[in-house]
Formats: sequence, structure tokens, C-alpha cells
Amino acid sequence: MEKTIPLAISDWFQREVGDKAVNQLEKSVNSKLEDTVSSQIEAQFQTLGKQALQDALKSSMEASVVPAFEKSCKSMFEQVDATFQKGMVAQQHFVSAHSPLAHALREAISSASSVTQTLSGELADGQRKLVALAAARGNSSAVNPDCCFTLYNALL
Repeated sequence: MEKTIPLAISDWFQREVGDKAVNQLEKSVNSKLEDTVSSQIEAQFQTLGKQALQDALKSSMEASVVPAFEKSCKSMFEQVDATFQKGMVAQQHFVSAHSPLAHALREAISSASSVTQTLSGELADGQRKLVALAAARGNSSAVNPDCCFTLYNALL
């Protein structure tokens, strides 16, 4: 009996305390394991999900956005080029249409300038002759018909 009581107490203690300790240890381990597994799965999911999302975004950009942007740029360049070409053609037509007119105007201006210089010289010469005639007339009191004829020729 002496051996049975300590054995019974030991069995009972192991059963009661052991079961409770095992249950508590199991709960603690399960809780820690759940947290660890959960955080590991979440980290893996974030890493894999992030990579998958980046790959999908990159693929989508390469497949749709980049070609659309290139197409838009090409279209804008073609519009600018077409407008530039039209402007160049219009400029060439303007220059070719107005070149004869500009040349004729330059010639007319040059001719008018030459005539103006000639007339200016002749006018100055005529004024000198008039002054000379008036001075000669002041010296003579009678009107000389040759003097009038000379004055008329000087003005021409």
C-alpha cells in the first residue's frame, strides 16, 4: 500500500497536471504556430502578390499603353509634318507669285530715283542760269528778246 499510494498519486498527478499542461502547452504552441504560419503566409503572399502585380502591370503597359502612346506621338508628328509641308508650299507660292512684282517695284524705284536725281541736277542748273540772267538783266535796262529765249532754253 505504501507503494500504491505514491504510485496512485503520481499517476493522478501526471494525468491531471500532465493533461492540463499538455493542453495548455498545445494551446500555446498552436497559438504561436498559427501566428507564425499566418505571418509567413502573409509575407509570402505579399511578396508573390506584389511581384505578380508588378509583372501584370508591366505586361499591361507593354501591351496597351506603350503602343497607344507611340501611335499618338506618330499621329501628332504626322499632323505637324503635314502642316509644315503645307506652309512650305504656301511660302513657295507666295514667293514665286510676288517675285516678279517685287522685281518690278525695285526697277520702278530705281528708275524713279534716277529721274529724281536728274531732275534735281537740272533744277539746280536752271536756278543758277536764272540767277545769272537776272544779274545780267539788272545790269541792262532794256529787255532783250535773246535773253528770254535763253531763259526758256535754260528751263528745258
